[in-house]
Amino acid sequence: MHKKRDMARNPSPQVQLQRIKHITTFLNNGGGNLTELLDYVNEKLIEENLPPIKERQIQYDLNKLNSGDFAHSKKHLTKDERGNLFRYEVKNKKYQWESNSEQPVFDDLQDEERLTLPFLFGLLKRYETIPAVEKILRVVKENYNMSEKELNKDEMFVVHNISMNDIDFEEELVKVALQLIGHIQRSEVIEFNYTWVGNLDNAANSYGYYKIAPLQVKLYENYYYLTGINLTPEEDEEAGETKKTGKIVNFRIDQILQLKVEPSLDETEANIEMFDRSKLIQDSGFKDHFKHVLGVWTPSATDDLHRVTIEFKDWAASYVRHLKFHPTQRFVGMDPKKKTYTISLDLKLMPEIMKGKKVTERAPELQFLLGRFRECASIIKTKRI
Repeated sequence: MHKKRDMARNPSPQVQLQRIKHITTFLNNGGGNLTELLDYVNEKLIEENLPPIKERQIQYDLNKLNSGDFAHSKKHLTKDERGNLFRYEVKNKKYQWESNSEQPVFDDLQDEERLTLPFLFGLLKRYETIPAVEKILRVVKENYNMSEKELNKDEMFVVHNISMNDIDFEEELVKVALQLIGHIQRSEVIEFNYTWVGNLDNAANSYGYYKIAPLQVKLYENYYYLTGINLTPEEDEEAGETKKTGKIVNFRIDQILQLKVEPSLDETEANIEMFDRSKLIQDSGFKDHFKHVLGVWTPSATDDLHRVTIEFKDWAASYVRHLKFHPTQRFVGMDPKKKTYTISLDLKLMPEIMKGKKVTERAPELQFLLGRFRECASIIKTKRI
């Protein structure tokens, strides 16, 4: 024989939270006697297709309100601290807030907002090993009493991305990326050994030493990149001295030897070498450096700005119609009969060393972009601007 559940002592957490919200609204509106409170809460419950309650239940809910033991914006406090937040009093049979009491703030979500939670979890799932992301997902789950279905366990929303074939290596990459962000925030010069992406040789002598003032970490096409100012000492044979290039450079983080990055020490070997990030960004022109490139390719001073007009056709035209590949992208035209869609991009192109060289060969990432569309994408005009 099953024991009948005592709803007063063991209410559903979500239903009880809803009743506490109604009690809070009643007290916020000036309060009233117990009958008025009970009538108000039951009226709201009936509107929400929830069962009405009796006096014993409302007293139980009032005790929960006093204890602070429910989902609200200060739920992170200790039990004792929560127990002193929300205090009501009864004066002349009227229930009202004490003069020094706080009122609970609920982290409410509208129905349409709650439906976006599987979307959020799907997007962030890949990065759940990052401590801050893990905490955000956990807090969202707890604060909004999310069910297993809402947690996207049955994959209502799926994000299909290329991922690393070694999960442990990807986690290490994320850790290094976070470490680099820390160096950037503290304006610390760093050093590491690195091999360029075209080199698959892992021998120690295939790596070079670099000293960098880090400015930015990027996630692009499934890889993490570090961009900074090159402070690596270089020998100037003609001048017979050592100098620093001061150029903006990119590094793919997975190519750093053993994923090991260390802060650079000053001449005393006792202090970390620092730099003025704001001044370096201004002096180097970093803000506009990538303004006319696709992705992470680093242009040089000899690269000129061109307006590149691209025509897509058939399935490619439909695919690109609602996409924006670059901030400078402009709509040029569309021909439904010919099934073409045309755009232009303002991009830096490498110098035309050999006449007749393809435009895509002068902008590596443009070649990468258009390559996926094969014969359905073609450059129809290039004009220097």
